[in-house]
Amino acid sequence: MSAMWIIIILCGALFIYHHVLYPVTLKFLAKRKKRNSIVTTPLVEHPRIGVLMCAYNEQDYIRAKLDNLAMLDYPTGRFDIHIGLDGCTDNTEMIVDAAMNDLLRQRICCSKQVNRRNQGKIATLNQLITEHKQDYDILLFTDTSALLSIDALQKVASAFHDPTVGVVSGSYEFLVPLVPEQQKYWQYQNRLKRDEGALGAVIGVPGAMYAMRAELVEPVPMQTINDDFLMPMRALEKGYQAVVDPDLSIVELESDSASTDRQRRIRIGAGNIQQLWMLKNMLKPRYGWAAFNFFSGKGLRAVMPIILFTAACSLATLAVKGDQLALGMILSAVLVTCLPSVLRWTTGNRERRIPVLSSIEYLVTNYAFAFMGVTRWLLGRYACSWRSDKVSATNVIPLSVRIMKRCIDIMFSLFGLVLLSPVLLVTAVLVKLTSEGPVFYKQLRVGLANERSVSLFHVIKFRTMVQNAEKSTGAVWAQKDDPRITALGRWLRKTRVDELPQLWNVFKGEMSLVGPRPERPDFHSQLEFQIPMFCERTYGIKPGITGLAQVNDAYPNDIAGMRQKLAWDMAYSLTLSNPLRWLKSEIAIMFATVRVILLAKGQ
Repeated sequence: MSAMWIIIILCGALFIYHHVLYPVTLKFLAKRKKRNSIVTTPLVEHPRIGVLMCAYNEQDYIRAKLDNLAMLDYPTGRFDIHIGLDGCTDNTEMIVDAAMNDLLRQRICCSKQVNRRNQGKIATLNQLITEHKQDYDILLFTDTSALLSIDALQKVASAFHDPTVGVVSGSYEFLVPLVPEQQKYWQYQNRLKRDEGALGAVIGVPGAMYAMRAELVEPVPMQTINDDFLMPMRALEKGYQAVVDPDLSIVELESDSASTDRQRRIRIGAGNIQQLWMLKNMLKPRYGWAAFNFFSGKGLRAVMPIILFTAACSLATLAVKGDQLALGMILSAVLVTCLPSVLRWTTGNRERRIPVLSSIEYLVTNYAFAFMGVTRWLLGRYACSWRSDKVSATNVIPLSVRIMKRCIDIMFSLFGLVLLSPVLLVTAVLVKLTSEGPVFYKQLRVGLANERSVSLFHVIKFRTMVQNAEKSTGAVWAQKDDPRITALGRWLRKTRVDELPQLWNVFKGEMSLVGPRPERPDFHSQLEFQIPMFCERTYGIKPGITGLAQVNDAYPNDIAGMRQKLAWDMAYSLTLSNPLRWLKSEIAIMFATVRVILLAKGQ
């Protein structure tokens, strides 16, 4: 048996285990446990509950949500509502103000925290946690578009009567699902979580509503994609149990559009692989059932898109080599997956569903979107905190350009570091022998910028100046025939060999091979003040080792030179909107850079 078939069989075995054997095993284990459901305990004293919500442009749902919370069966004065308004531009705040007056008359405390500019869900959530954590026994997190059953707070409080329980949630469903398969998927998830709950280790709870002991809640890292998974799992890390009450209903009012559903599934795919990395310690056997459930459920789900992609590539390789079985399997898979879409298209009935086949189509498209999410996460697309899909994107660089550019960066930087390692070694020795000071020079530079933040990183170069060159002068531009440059350093600059260590910055993803030259923060603020649009040079674009400005002009040492440099950088940015035009520009700049190096035209 060839290695390819062994890979395919292993991938198939993992797929079957995750989707068939694990649910069956879990159901069997849950039945053997005494606690198949949460035991309701009469409350002697009602714990204080803080309800926390983040809202961005939720005018369609916020009033219904607040009315729903007001009707919950729980003593007034024992629960409060706190809303984080995250840069709303519609009537959400006005509706909240009106509802707060009505809630006050019902003796229900409701407060709002207003961010005038959209900061993202994580930032707003962390603000709410920091502000209100110490005031409550239980914190309940819920979405503005999800309604709760009238006894929700009673059930939550009762579940926490067990001191081993750290997280409580309920059964999640859509009022109007986008497609029937979406509702079936959540019915399957609800059954899975109920069985996991019987083992006291629910892996992932519906973000629409979950409650935690207040002392277990901590602010989440800003780059977190799925906060509603990370926070409950932190409780399991501390030895507490997570349970689901199937009688606690959570009903989602908001129906996804096809586009929103696609983006949500891509983001969940990215979040799954991120949380597997962030919570890898949960795979240790000492966590018992939590480790078993995490590996079998969320863990395998996170890597399943990669597993399926590996199996598909292996089948395609065998098919190209003439393996008839592999070719038949590929054609069968394509036929089964595409048949429902073909029938909908030929009959003109977009609502038509085929039993089993439509479910397979939904599963395959789910994993396809998840694979896109995994790829984006690996490419650093989710380095910043998540914002609502309702926030309009301002980046116009196509995904194809971003992927190709990052692939080129990784491939050429790795190849360059390996191929040029003798040059790097010899240069390092020469720098050390010819002048005092370290071999490498690290300097803080301004990196990728977006609408929320500007990144900073340390660029790495071979040292070309005398040690402590700016000790007496502070940060100043390099000049022609600069006396601070060493004899070897002058040659390194002319040949651009001093730039070679930046290949490591490229490999790490801090820089790109081609892009605007990164500036020092000391100069950036003054240039931004004197040159309009200067700060937009690296908006959505990583700075580069080389670029149009670097191959066409010498290093600028005044404002006029920086204006010319800005023009070159903007000209390069314009090519990024068209993949073919960008690729031609990228290749031309690389060849021009090689010419500069060979002719020693650097400065």
